[in-house]
Amino acid sequence: MTITVQRETLFTQQISVVGVDDGVSFKLVWSWRKHARAGDWNLAKTVVKADGEITAELSEQQASQLPFVDGYVSIYKIDAVSSKKTLSASYDVRVDEGTSGSDYTAVASLQTAIPINFASEGGATVGALQGYFTASADGYLTSIVAGAQDAPLGDSIIFDIYKNGVTTASTITLAAGEVRNTATISIAVSQDDYIEVYLTQVGDIGSGTFPWCNIDYQAS
Repeated sequence: MTITVQRETLFTQQISVVGVDDGVSFKLVWSWRKHARAGDWNLAKTVVKADGEITAELSEQQASQLPFVDGYVSIYKIDAVSSKKTLSASYDVRVDEGTSGSDYTAVASLQTAIPINFASEGGATVGALQGYFTASADGYLTSIVAGAQDAPLGDSIIFDIYKNGVTTASTITLAAGEVRNTATISIAVSQDDYIEVYLTQVGDIGSGTFPWCNIDYQAS
């Protein structure tokens, strides 16, 4: 997903955040690197979630300060007690030339993807991974990353996504010798649908240790 900013133009974009209460603070970091590092140029702004959304906003001067054409905005959730920042989402940013004194408001709201985690201890075995997710709103499962601490031997490991106890026929395979694989998916989910991940094939007994799977859920 790409956010378009016009240089020298007031910018406003609403970003929906699900699974987090109103009143929680977030830090938005605009930078040329996807995850800003110490010493990098960046522009950081702290915002508070209200009415289910946070507001990404840049003044005309701030939009003019962005020293890149293609960059990123990273969104961090701030822990109220420890002040620790946890990456919540990251979007591509495209900066176009704008007109001083004009306003630019994005036409659509963005949704922050939520990672769903599944895992199992020990060697890979046929059956469900530990983990369970119930959708808080209608949306989509958009991507999947699967892996294992030690690669499978012999046959591949096949991860199968289940919705409401039924296979979606969307799978990802970890081939023999691999420890990580990624795929883009598009699985529609409705509010209160529940998601599970099953291993339907595994390698040699004792191999493919600590299999895990992360799926991105994005509310619509």
